[in-house]
Amino acid sequence: MVFKLFGMIGLQRCGLCLCVGYLTLFLLLRYPLQLVPVYLQPKIAEDEEPATKKSLLVSTSSEESLLVSTSTEGPLLVLVLSSLPRSGSSLMGELIATIPNSVYYFEPIYKFLQKGTWTNDQNITSDYIKSLFRCEIEKEFENWFKANPDWIKWWNIKAKRCYSMKTYHGKLKCFSNFNIKQDCEESNAIIMKVIRARMSWIEPFILDQSLNLKIIHIVRDPRASIKSIMQFNGWNKDAKYRCGHLHQDMKVYKTLQDKYSNTVIR
Repeated sequence: MVFKLFGMIGLQRCGLCLCVGYLTLFLLLRYPLQLVPVYLQPKIAEDEEPATKKSLLVSTSSEESLLVSTSTEGPLLVLVLSSLPRSGSSLMGELIATIPNSVYYFEPIYKFLQKGTWTNDQNITSDYIKSLFRCEIEKEFENWFKANPDWIKWWNIKAKRCYSMKTYHGKLKCFSNFNIKQDCEESNAIIMKVIRARMSWIEPFILDQSLNLKIIHIVRDPRASIKSIMQFNGWNKDAKYRCGHLHQDMKVYKTLQDKYSNTVIR
C-alpha cells in the first residue's frame, strides 16, 4: 500500500511537472524570438553580409561549449528521438520546427508500419532516415506523405494552412501541389521526430561529416508514459518491454554524450 501510495504521488508530481513544462513550451511557441539556442540554429558563413543572412531565432545561451563549428555546409539537421511513445517528443519537434524556413518529418517510419513492412532492421532504418535528411525523396514516400494529412500537416507552414481546410478532399488537393523534395532542399533546417529507432543506431549519423546533425533524446518518467499508452487500443502495453527500450537507450546515450557532447543532448 505504501509503495502504491508513493507511486500515485510520483505520477501526480510527474503530471504537475508536465503541465508546467507544456505551459513553458506554449509560451515559447507564442513568443518565439528567444526560442532556439545557438547550437540548434542554422549556420551562417562568417563572411556573409548581415543584410543577406537568413532569419534566425535569437539565442539566449552563453555556453561556448555548445557553439559548435564544423566544416559541414548545408541545413541544420535535428533528430528528436524518444525511447517511449507519449513522452512529449511531438511537441518538442513542433517547437524546434518554429525555426524559420524549416521542414519537419513527423514519424516517417510509420509508413512501414502502415504498409505492414516494418522489420525493425537497424541498417534499413538508418539508411531510410539518412536519405530523408539528404532530401533524397522517392516517389513512393512522396505519394504516401501527401495522402496522409495527419503526417504531412507538420511539414511546414504551407502544410498547416492546407490542413486547416474544411474537407478531407480539399486537404488532399492542396497537399498534391507540394514539391516535397524542393521544400526539403531549400530549407534552413530539417527536423525529424522518431520513436521507433534506438540510440544504439545513431552513431553512424554522428560520424558522417556530410550531416550537420544534432540529436535530442527525449526522456519522460516511464510510469506516466505507460499510463498514457494504456489509453490506446492496439499499442504494446508491456511495461517490461517499454522500460527495456528506455533503459537500453539511456545507457547508450551516456556513452554517446561522453564522446559527442556537442551533438547529442537530452
